[in-house]
Amino acid sequence: MTRIKLYRAGFWIYLIVISALILGIICMFSLLSPSPPPKAVGADTPPLLPNKQSAPTFDDLLDVTEWVVTFDDLLDAIEWVESKGDANAVGDYIRRLEWEKGWKIPIKEAGEWQAIGAYQLHKIYVDDYNMILKSYKGKSVYSPALYYTYQDRWDKWKSRQMVHIYLRYYSENKSFEQMARIHNGGPNGYKKESTKPYWLKVKARLESLR
Repeated sequence: MTRIKLYRAGFWIYLIVISALILGIICMFSLLSPSPPPKAVGADTPPLLPNKQSAPTFDDLLDVTEWVVTFDDLLDAIEWVESKGDANAVGDYIRRLEWEKGWKIPIKEAGEWQAIGAYQLHKIYVDDYNMILKSYKGKSVYSPALYYTYQDRWDKWKSRQMVHIYLRYYSENKSFEQMARIHNGGPNGYKKESTKPYWLKVKARLESLR
């Protein structure tokens, strides 16, 4: 009877040892076998199709820091809108009459063209430009030779330089639209409703250059 009990105990010990060995072998193989690479987040999600509405418009391109259209292109477009490049163009005529003393009879007309040259610059534009240039005194960009007169508005190159410096001064960190509207309406022109139609003309010219 005692011998039978010993056999049974030995049998159970044998089963336990065999099971432990099998379990150890399984664990060893599972550790040695290469595990699959981790799955990328959203790997099952197909890439989104490009949204046509999110594509950059021409206005977006004008507002970015690295302009797709160059500043020179903007100056060309402004020149085209103002005069189609004609250095002898005149505009904004102010009609004045001289009156006979003591009589309500005009004796002659003494009008004046306010806008002169390829960029149709007014006298106040030249005054402002010279004031800007004066503020650069002592800097490397300054030169007394760069001061211009009202007569210089007839010179296409000098007019372009005035517009260049004027817009760079008043349009820091501004878009092309704001620059064009400043040229048309003064330093605060980009805030005026009246300058929006002017920008549309400049924009149309820029689009035609693409």
